Amino acid sequence: MVHEHGKSVTRCELASILRCLAVGLLLSTAVRAQMPANNPPGAKPVTPQAEIRFTPVQIAFSPGLGLMPRAGTVGGLRLSMPWGRCDTLYGLDLGLYNETRHGVNGFELGLVNRMPDLVAPGQEATPEPAPCRWVQAAVLANWNNHVAMSGVQLAGLVNYNPELARCHGLQMALLMNANETDADRNEGASFRGIQIAGLVNRNRLSGASGGLQLAGLGNWNNGGTTFSGVQAAVILGNGGYISGLAQMMKSRDRTLDNVYPASVRGAQISVGAFAAFYVIFPPLFLASAWVIPNNTADNLDGLQASGLGVNDVLNRCDGVQVAGLVNLVRHSGAGLQVGSLNMVGWNDREALDPNAPPPGFFGDFEFAGAQAGIVNLSRGRFAGVQIGIVNVSDRLCGVQIGVVNWIQQGPVRCLPLLNAAF
Repeated sequence: MVHEHGKSVTRCELASILRCLAVGLLLSTAVRAQMPANNPPGAKPVTPQAEIRFTPVQIAFSPGLGLMPRAGTVGGLRLSMPWGRCDTLYGLDLGLYNETRHGVNGFELGLVNRMPDLVAPGQEATPEPAPCRWVQAAVLANWNNHVAMSGVQLAGLVNYNPELARCHGLQMALLMNANETDADRNEGASFRGIQIAGLVNRNRLSGASGGLQLAGLGNWNNGGTTFSGVQAAVILGNGGYISGLAQMMKSRDRTLDNVYPASVRGAQISVGAFAAFYVIFPPLFLASAWVIPNNTADNLDGLQASGLGVNDVLNRCDGVQVAGLVNLVRHSGAGLQVGSLNMVGWNDREALDPNAPPPGFFGDFEFAGAQAGIVNLSRGRFAGVQIGIVNVSDRLCGVQIGVVNWIQQGPVRCLPLLNAAF
């Protein structure tokens, strides 16, 4: 028995304490052995004097100043007060500004969580994205460069992932969720999961994306992707780069890239509280339409619904369009249009794509289905039924029911109440 200051510790208790310390040392060594290398691919080997160390606990005040000034991998707990930096983190990360350079596996909670891009000017990019798994929660922002995100991102203001490789999981932010990619660096970058934002969800990715997008202002997907799922917005709508406004910009400057909105397989839904549009018909219903829509898709296979606004499909539409104002299919398709003004074959895309067919009134467009509204207009070949006050068709194979029924190439061009051509 050992006596010290009136307290006693038996030999058995002392042996137990020593065994616990030995087990802890062995576990720490084992965890360190399982950690990936601290240096990014292609980096210069560190010298023994600057060797990056593993630590189960790190308390940092600024980069280079803390409990372990050169901590590379933290496997346990890190406290950043206010600014902590390490290479890789496994475990719990708490602080004001949490910076991790090569990967996070665990739970991060801070004012700002940051994973910077380590590629300096003139250096080659690291081939593999840094992993970011489990949970990132920030009072202000999560900002990650060149990452593969799997899990949950929560931010009081913004979740921003430039040069994203992939993001699979849940993103929630008061203002915006934004994911971008460099196609040369992250070919096939994608988002799959749920995005919820007070204002905007924006994805500019090179691969297919899908899931659920909910936003107060708008959901915008660009970069030649296909979005499979549901987009729902209140004020503006769903599409790409403020939808049709970008089309008008692109028609004036063809050097702009990534203007085309994503193709959509699923549903686009917006209240459409704001929509600006104007349609020009010089002379009678023979001209083009410029629309700044609420819902925009390159190709649509599903549903577009805008309570007070405009739906626009740039290429092919196979599905249903329902709008309080305008439904527009610029090229071809099959389905149903229900709205105040329904238009098929108004193709302005030749201004965007020099290889697109011309938009002439006798263009080679084809649509099969039905239009129901106040005014129904179709260019090219239309097979189906038009029901409205004014129905106008270039080449119709079907029936028109309305006050004024006009078939440009019909047996009788204009008839009241009913007109038909087969």
